[in-house]
Amino acid sequence: MKAFVIIIIFQFLGFNTQTVYNVEQDGASMTVTGTSSLHNWESTIENFKYTASITVEENTLLKINQLEFTASVKSIKSGKGGMDKKTYKALRETDYPTISYNLISAIPQSGNTVTSTGELIIAGKKRKVSMDVNYEIYSNIIVFRGELTIKMSDYEISPPTALMGTIKTGDEVTIRFSIPFQK
Repeated sequence: MKAFVIIIIFQFLGFNTQTVYNVEQDGASMTVTGTSSLHNWESTIENFKYTASITVEENTLLKINQLEFTASVKSIKSGKGGMDKKTYKALRETDYPTISYNLISAIPQSGNTVTSTGELIIAGKKRKVSMDVNYEIYSNIIVFRGELTIKMSDYEISPPTALMGTIKTGDEVTIRFSIPFQK
């Protein structure tokens, strides 16, 4: 009974090492790259939001308790207005204005790597995805870096075309990110 009371007191007083982290927008980056029959392409996701609840003890990541991500489809920018419009149309931005990811599990591995599994929702289609993510811990910041390759067809997205179908986008795209989280 005494141990139970002590645990409750520690949790009440805030001695729990679980902390909520938010994205530090300075230094955060996210890109989507792919191929086409003409050339490779890259777009930047400019407007996204992450929140996470992470347990860190003595500069060691013990657990990612919760992680959520959302991005505005209209914030995907290639620097080419025509390509951006085709991207928004392919992602059915009018009906599904955001892309989201919700963490299901994260298992710390050796060497500052986490194997994560979550649900990625694009164009209204939810798919379970897994990826290895590297991290570095600095005093009150954790930087996660990784990449995920997906097929647009898995999300019922028809790869965009141009010039009456003579230029075709490849089905696979790779999402790369470097996200600093701050307490």
